[in-house]
Amino acid sequence: ALKDSVQDILVSLQCTEIFTGSFTQSGEVMLENPLTTEQSFLRPSLAKGLEDALMYNAKFFDTVALFEIGSVFGKKTNHDPAEEVQCGIAYMRKGAGAEEAFRTVRGIVEELLARLGVAHCALTEENKALTITVAGKPVGMVMRLETARTGAYAELSLAKLLPFISRAKQYAPIPKYPSILRDTSFVVEKAVKVGALMDAAWHDAPKDLTDVRFIGIYDGTGVLAGKKSVTLRFVFQAPDRTLTDAEADKFYGYIEDAMRELVAFEIK
Repeated sequence: ALKDSVQDILVSLQCTEIFTGSFTQSGEVMLENPLTTEQSFLRPSLAKGLEDALMYNAKFFDTVALFEIGSVFGKKTNHDPAEEVQCGIAYMRKGAGAEEAFRTVRGIVEELLARLGVAHCALTEENKALTITVAGKPVGMVMRLETARTGAYAELSLAKLLPFISRAKQYAPIPKYPSILRDTSFVVEKAVKVGALMDAAWHDAPKDLTDVRFIGIYDGTGVLAGKKSVTLRFVFQAPDRTLTDAEADKFYGYIEDAMRELVAFEIK
């Protein structure tokens, strides 16, 4: 199911799933007999619950990346509630500004769509937010959260995404041998998309590279103006033997050389 795929991908991107209440203080669909005035409407968006959870968890953790998949409610033309399943993603890092959080959430969205096999997607600037479109049809947005500690939020309509999900799936047996991980931070121009960097990583990749995962973006102290540091995780695994560290280092060196043919970067 699409929900399960989205959950698996976001968890692999170091996001934590949460569940928030469906009732809120404002919205389009009012309850007939609310328990309290603060919970008198069905939620029109996942944003408020995720933002509240983001602020609470930021008291205890330097970096917070959360997501929720749940129903939101609006009004149909006949005034009956219209229910839609959305995925909301929220991110905040201590000491970082809204722009870093905004770019990180954008990178998460781009990676999610890429792994789902969604083609012809675009993120277009509109009123200080990004509208996410697929084949010209809006499916979600990325926005900044103007809170006491700045963060960013994205939402995607799973129903609107569903027709564009690639049905081509490849299945393989559970690996018998352990994997080896290599994390690398690439310093690139801010205009370089995370998706472009990941595409370059797969360019002419060795067969024992089984996954490339987006870890995060940083543009704080130590990174030159106009640049950003994008951290990717390379996963190496052979189907017939346990790889050695030397082999993984050799494979990674080959990948880095191939990436330089497509993207300009420095290693942090």
